[in-house]
Amino acid sequence: MNVALLPPRHSPFARQLDPQTRDLARAIVQHGDTVDVVCQTTDRGPPRLAMTGPVLTRRFGSAAPYVAYGLTPAVARLLADGRYDIVHVTSDEALQAVALRRAVACPLVISPDVSFRRLLRGPYGLAMRSALMRSAGVVCPSVAEQEHLTDLVPSMTDRVVVVPAGVDVAAIRSATPIHCTGVVMLSVGRLERHNGLEQAIAALAVLPSQFELAVIGEGRARRALRRFAVDLQVESRVHFLGPRAADEVYGWLRASRVVIAFSSHEASGLAVLQGAAAGTPTVASDVAVHREAASHAQCVTLLPVESSPLAIADAVADAARFRLQPLIDSIPEVHEASERTVKVYEAIMNGHAGASASVSAPDAGLSQAL
Repeated sequence: MNVALLPPRHSPFARQLDPQTRDLARAIVQHGDTVDVVCQTTDRGPPRLAMTGPVLTRRFGSAAPYVAYGLTPAVARLLADGRYDIVHVTSDEALQAVALRRAVACPLVISPDVSFRRLLRGPYGLAMRSALMRSAGVVCPSVAEQEHLTDLVPSMTDRVVVVPAGVDVAAIRSATPIHCTGVVMLSVGRLERHNGLEQAIAALAVLPSQFELAVIGEGRARRALRRFAVDLQVESRVHFLGPRAADEVYGWLRASRVVIAFSSHEASGLAVLQGAAAGTPTVASDVAVHREAASHAQCVTLLPVESSPLAIADAVADAARFRLQPLIDSIPEVHEASERTVKVYEAIMNGHAGASASVSAPDAGLSQAL
C-alpha cells in the first residue's frame, strides 16, 4: 500500500512536519507500507524533496502570499498519476477537499482540521458534502465531530470512524521550558476569525501588566489581530511568534502559565490535551470537543464562547495560580492514533478490489470493520 498524506496547510509548525503527521508516516512505514507526505506551503520556488528515514516529503510552494484554496497544479498532477493507493488529507477548507475528490483516482480519506459545522456551511457547504459522500472514509478526531457529521449528513454514518487526537506526552514532558520573565498565556494554532484570539487580547487589557500573550501559528487574521492589540494599547504584551518547530512549541507549553483555546469551531481538543501533558492549566471555550478533551485533563476552565473579556481575564488569573502534575496515563497518545489510522486504511483497501477501484465506501462500514 502506497499512501499520500496531505497535512494541514496552516500548520503552526515551521518547516517540519507536525507531530501527528510525522508519527502517522512512521506508523505506515512500520506497517510495511510506503508513504509520501505532500505539503503545500507559502514558500516560493520549485518543488523540494526531503527524506527523513524512509519517509519522503514533497513540498510545493505557491506564489500567492497565502496558499490558494484547493490544490496547486503540481500537486493535482502528482495525485492524479495513479502512484498512490490511499490519499489522506487533513482539510480545513471545503474547496481543498472538493479539488482532491476530482483529482485522485484512488480512495480518499478526509479528516477535518476545523469543525464540520464550519466546513459544511456557507457557499461551499454543498460541494463539501458531495466530496465527503464520495470519499472512502472520514476520520474524526473526536466523538463530537462524528456526531456533528452524522447529524448533518446521516448517509455518512457507515463511513465515519473516530480516532481520538493524541499528543506526544514524552516529548512535551521532556522539553526544556522557554525562559520567560512574565506570566505567559499561550495560544497555538491558526490565526483565524473563529479562534477567539480577539477575546484573549481584550482580556489581556484588563489583566495585570506582568501577563503576556504568546501566539504560535500563522493565518489570515494576523494583521487584524495586530491592529486590535495596538488599539487596546497592549501590543508590547502580545507576541506573534509565527510558526515554530515542535520542540519549541513544547518548550512554550512547559513555560506558560495558562493555555488559551477559545475557538468556536474546533475539530479536536488538541490544545487542551497538550496543556494537560505539560501540566499547564487551560482556559477554553465550552464547545463539545473541549469538554471531551477535558475528561483527560486537570484544571480546565470552560467558558461560554460569547464570554466577556472580563470573565476570561478572571479565569486566566485564577488558572495562572496553579501548576499541575499531568495525568499521563489518561492522555491519548499520538502513536495510538497513528496505529488506529493505519487500520482504517487497511479496512478501506479490504473493501476495494484494488487501488483503482471505485471510490465509494467499503461494503461493510468502517466502524464495523475496525
